[in-house]
Amino acid sequence: MGRLRHPGRYRDERRPERACRGRADRLLALLSGLAPYVDARFSLLCHSYGSVVCAHAAPLLAQTGVQVSDIVNLASPGLDVSTVGELGTSARVWVAQAASDRIGWVPNVRVFGVGHGRDPLDPAFGARAVDVDDAQGHDGYLVAGTSSVRRLTAIAVGTGDAHSVLAAR
Repeated sequence: MGRLRHPGRYRDERRPERACRGRADRLLALLSGLAPYVDARFSLLCHSYGSVVCAHAAPLLAQTGVQVSDIVNLASPGLDVSTVGELGTSARVWVAQAASDRIGWVPNVRVFGVGHGRDPLDPAFGARAVDVDDAQGHDGYLVAGTSSVRRLTAIAVGTGDAHSVLAAR
């Protein structure tokens, strides 16, 4: 369906939140375009800075005409909000980060408009943590044959529950 790349690769590198909002508009347009043709529930798997894009789109998902039941944020640098409630969506919100993922080095702050804020893995954020114990590095979440991809697939198709996918905190 297309890949939404890191916002810094676009014209306005000093204002990544602006690029994220622009990419969120593209995501919403894509979902709106699918609505007349698809009668199914959707799950969004949002990786790295794509998770910021999904966070900016979250409050407007209901207006697309498609049912988004789950938003899974993989390797997120933060979501520009402090809690799940601030996302303004009825979708279940999940978060996952591999122990070996370099995104863990990104400080979870927002100062003078730079940074994406609270770590969505923080229990106070309120997201459901997905166990991705065998994911390796920043791009290893969807590797075939891993328990990580099985858990993420279970969420995407609606069969994931607390016993099968949640990580211990």
